[in-house]
This record gives sequence, C-alpha cells and structure tokens, in this order.
Amino acid sequence: MNPVLVLLALSAHAMAAELPAAMDYLVQSNCLDEQGRIMPGILPFEPGCTRRAPLLPSQGMGYRKHDWPAPEHRAGAPLGYQASDAYLSTLRGLPAAAQTFEFGGGSNRFGRFDPGADGGDAAVLRGAEASFALSEDSDGVKWLQGRDCRPGGALAPGWLAFDGPRGQRVAPNAVTRSVDQCPRAFAMSLTRWHPAQLEFPFLVRGEPAGRFPADLIVSDHFTHPLAGESNAMERFWFARGLGKIRWEAWVNLDHPGQDGAEWSAKAAWFASTRRCPAMAGATRPEAGRWVMVDCRTWTNFDRAAGNALIPLVTWPEQMRNR
Repeated sequence: MNPVLVLLALSAHAMAAELPAAMDYLVQSNCLDEQGRIMPGILPFEPGCTRRAPLLPSQGMGYRKHDWPAPEHRAGAPLGYQASDAYLSTLRGLPAAAQTFEFGGGSNRFGRFDPGADGGDAAVLRGAEASFALSEDSDGVKWLQGRDCRPGGALAPGWLAFDGPRGQRVAPNAVTRSVDQCPRAFAMSLTRWHPAQLEFPFLVRGEPAGRFPADLIVSDHFTHPLAGESNAMERFWFARGLGKIRWEAWVNLDHPGQDGAEWSAKAAWFASTRRCPAMAGATRPEAGRWVMVDCRTWTNFDRAAGNALIPLVTWPEQMRNR
C-alpha cells in the first residue's frame, strides 16, 4: 500500500476513537458485524445495521453513494452521473472529511480517479466548527481561506458549513491556488444552518426504494452578509452516518445584473429533469426571488455484493496536500 495511505489510515484510526459528534454528519459509515467486520450491502439506516464506524481510506465500502439520474436515464445509467463518498481523513493536522466527486459516462469511469473531471472537497473540524478548506473540480485545486491565513501557518478554512446544530454567522472567505497564498481581500458571506429530521427518499441502483429517517444539518451559504443582497446561495444537506447527501445551487432573480429570464428558464429545465426530488420542509430564503438552478442528491445507493466490498477511490490532491 502507498505509505502515505498507511500513515493517513493510522491517524484516521486514532482519530475515530475520539470522533467529535459533528464528524458523524460529514463522513459516511460502514455497518459492522459482531466481530467488527464491514458488512457488504447493508445501509446505515437499515435494521441490520446495529453497529457502525466511519469510513477510513484504508477500507472498502459496504455501499457507494451515487446521484439520482433523470427517470429516462435510469435504465441506461442506473448509477447516475456522479459517485460521491465521504471518508475520515486529516488535512494539515486537522480532522477532516474528504468527499469525492467521481464522474461516470463517456471517457470517465466509476472506480478510478479521472484527472480533469473528478475532484472533491475537504471539510475540517476545529472543535464543533466544520468549514470547507479545500476543493477540486475541472478548474483545478482551490484553497478556501479565512482571515487567519498565514503563509506556513496553521490551516485557516474560510467556508463555514456549521458550528453546532443551529446558528448563523457572517464569515470572511476567499479562494487561492496555494495553501500558503493568503488573500489580501475577503468576501463576507452569511451562513445559516439548522437541524432537520425527515424521511429522505432513496434509490437502489436507480430504482425507487422508499424513504429512510434522516437526522440532518442543513446549511445555506450566501455570497453576501445579507440574504437579500446575495446573488447566489449554496445549500448543503449533511446526514448523520452518511455525510453530505445533497447539494443545491440557487440564484436570486432580484439581484441587480441577473438575467432573470435566463435563470428562470434554467431553473424550469432543471426541475423538469427530476434529478433532485422536492424535499418536505425545504424553503426558499425569505428575502429575494430565489430559484434552484442545479442540484445533486447522492442517495442512489449501490450495494456491495456477496462478500466483496466496493473499493474506495481516494482523492489524490487531498492526499498530496495534507
């Protein structure tokens, strides 16, 4: 095994023994049998899962999380367009949840990391505060910096996700290409988060399979200090035992400079794909005319078959920069 992975696994194992409660919303769990072995095919919310443990980079998975395909694509693409697994890790000495974004279809394949297409994000914990510190997409690696950024200093994540079960805060944040590149100016962004308990719909390999009781933290991240002044908002759904299971992108049609007709058309088109089911209790921000223009729901599960676990594809950039 790669020595970096060995060291990461050892530190993650030690961390799992004293896992903060907040991390249970950021990483997914494997279900364990009485001997502590991972049970293939069992989902954390099913009756057969009486004991679970956070997914580690040295392990396989009892299941994978995929996004929902449009109904007309379910026969040909039952595993949707993107897989996303969340495992316990470390990032520059801090406990971290590394969540992968792995595309399938075309020249991309599930089960391997395709540079230029696949990526991920890393949320770190400082006490009860969870903040995104690192992300990668087709545009490359981005460090999400806070005001405490110092070259060569401790990690200072800037994209607040949540700090406890409920609250709100305006926090400075900026994006750089290097962990030691500190910005001169910061955006001030409002984040609101709250707990929710609801029946969350899920699929198994593209087929409707019912609903499961989800214990959630829902986090809204705005582009400005006030919701009504923001032109965009991202909403994250973190589920206990499963990690991040849904992401939404919203646009405020009242913000100056927005092409309302274009965004309205995109929102209508996306709703027509039925890739993200409507969620009971979910509301638009109270200020502005908000429309959802993009979304992924990662509750389309692929169960491991027989005694074979599904290999975890780790996120290379996260490993190199830890």
